[in-house]
Formats: sequence, C-alpha cells, structure tokens
Amino acid sequence: MSRMFVRQSCVLSSVVCVLLLGLCFGCNKTEPSTPEPMSGASLMPSSEEKPDAAPALDPSTWVAKVNDHQILESDVQRESRAFSAQRTGDPNTALPAEMQAQFRQAATQMLINQTLLLAEAESRAINTTDEEVNAKVEEIKQSAPSKEGEPAIWERFGMTEAEFRQSITVMVKLDQLREVLASEVSEVTPGQVQAYYDEHPEEFKQADQVRASHILLAFSETDTDAQKAEKRQKIEQLLDQIKNQNADFAELAAEHSDCPSGKRSGGDLDFFTKERMVPPFAEAAFALPVGQISDVVETQFGYHIIRVTDRREAKTVPFDEAKTGIEESLNQQSSGHAMENLLMKLRETAKIEYNPEAGVEPAEKSMQ
Repeated sequence: MSRMFVRQSCVLSSVVCVLLLGLCFGCNKTEPSTPEPMSGASLMPSSEEKPDAAPALDPSTWVAKVNDHQILESDVQRESRAFSAQRTGDPNTALPAEMQAQFRQAATQMLINQTLLLAEAESRAINTTDEEVNAKVEEIKQSAPSKEGEPAIWERFGMTEAEFRQSITVMVKLDQLREVLASEVSEVTPGQVQAYYDEHPEEFKQADQVRASHILLAFSETDTDAQKAEKRQKIEQLLDQIKNQNADFAELAAEHSDCPSGKRSGGDLDFFTKERMVPPFAEAAFALPVGQISDVVETQFGYHIIRVTDRREAKTVPFDEAKTGIEESLNQQSSGHAMENLLMKLRETAKIEYNPEAGVEPAEKSMQ
C-alpha cells in the first residue's frame, strides 16, 4: 500500500522524530522535511508573521513549567539544534531569526507533550530497562552508521552521548505507553478491513517499481570544482572495478558509499516508484534491465553508481495480499488516536506556564 499512513502525535524529542522518519542526508529522496511537533494544526507561527530573534537566556532559565516540572532553556536549545540538523545537516548552522523562533516554539511544545506523557507512563508503572534502551541505541546506530573520521550520530544532532541516550530512553518509554493504550482499544474487525479496501481503491494501485542498490559519493556545500572532479575520478574507478574487475558491489558500497544504505545493506534501497527519487536517479534506474549497472549518474546529492536487482510491474494489489497490512495500519491508527486523545486530556488538566522573557507562546495562541 502506498498511502496507508498512520496519523500520530509526534510527542518525542526532535532527534527521535528525525530518527523515526529515517536518517539519510543526501540519499536521493525528493522532499526532505522537518518533523512537526504534533499532527493536525501546526504549532509553528504562520509565514506572514515575522517573529523576533530568540532571546539570549541563561541555559538554566526556565522557559515553561508543566505542573511541577520545569523545561529549561538548555532543553529548548538542545531540541532546536536537532531540528536544525534535520533541516540543514548541521546542528550549528546559523539560521534566520524567523526560523530560530519557529524551532523554539516547536521544541517547547514538544517538550511539554513529552513531560505530560512521561508522567502518565510513570503513573502506569511503565518502566524501561537498560537492555531495551541499549538495543534501540544499537538499532539506530546501525541504521545511520558513521564512517571513520565522521562525527558520531549524537554529534550530528548537536548532542552529547548522554543526551542522545536520554532521547532514546524517551522513545522507548513512550512506545511502551502507546502499546498499553493500544491494548485498551478494540481490535479492528474483518468487516472494517474489507470496507477500507473497497472504499480506497486508489491506495492499492501499485505503480511500476524497481529495486536497486547504489554507491553514492556525496557533494558537500563547500566542494570546489576540483574536489568534485576528484570525486568523479574516484567513482569512475569504482565503476571500473565493478564492471571490469568483478569487484563485489555490496562490499564497495559498504566501504565507500556516503549513504547509510552502504553499510546497512550493501547499498540496497529496496523497491521504489519513479516518483520517490529525484529525476536523474529515477530515469537511470528505470532504464536499466535487472542485473545491469549504470554509468556514473549525477544528482544534486552527488555521484551515483546504480545496480537494478528486481522489478515489479504495475498492478492492483488483491485484497488477500493487502488485508494484513490494512489491519495493522488501522490498529496503529486507533492506538495513535488514543495517544492523541490522552494528550489532549492531559493538556486540558495540566497547569502550564510560560516565561514571558523566553519568547515562546502557548500552543493555542501560536496556532491562531
């Protein structure tokens, strides 16, 4: 299914939201985006407003109070840096004042949501073990590995290792809370699954797809023409090794590719439609027969070598193939709604205060 998306509140830290969306800076996707703090109405100021630059506050100054818990300026700065990392690839990039204010607003509301939900998890005696956190940390490291000489994943978000681990602890605990809420929701019936399939025929029309692997030598914003020429020469050498010296594609991808897919899966990008990739990459991939290797392909992300490994022709997915996925998605949607409803109730009853010197508005005001 191409559009069975679960609508859930993004109540985790900004770095966790980024990780859940997938971390592959410059890896062919056409529309990278900054995660929103909540689904539904945006917590960002409208584009017509011109907020002032973020005030210079001491990191220990409180920005918001949630019942008896204080959210500090240091917390807001940490999450804002993670938003910046997702937007620009560098947590320390100097941003326009308007964008800084937007990120501060989003980060503060996200932290308020987290505080309320973590307190709810504690009231339900939901405990997270070191083993569970360690497993999630390793999973994320494997999904976005750092090459030798590159910053560790937490440094890419402007965090210390301890701060990164705390963000993952939040992820695990709130996932556990969501599972508890899901257990309290009625299971989807076979009739509801069939009704969804019948009422959404467009979602089950599957376009032509290819499965491909690639090796990427990524461009940097600071690359000179000479540096790009060096990368071009290197990727042509890799192409020669593959085509003329029987070198193993997956091994070269793991060793040389700047895309996390290299170390994770030998460059495998799984199946994708033409619309999911930038045009030069898509055109090259869809023109190749299965088993063939492309010449060097240039996109805005860098130089690629592409190998097509499989194809799927366009078709309508039959109900028997689709029903398991529909059932899982509808159940997830129900649990996501339960999380949203819980959060709304918690916000309605919570005592939330804002420091007038912090330059952050209540969520309901910022959404007007």
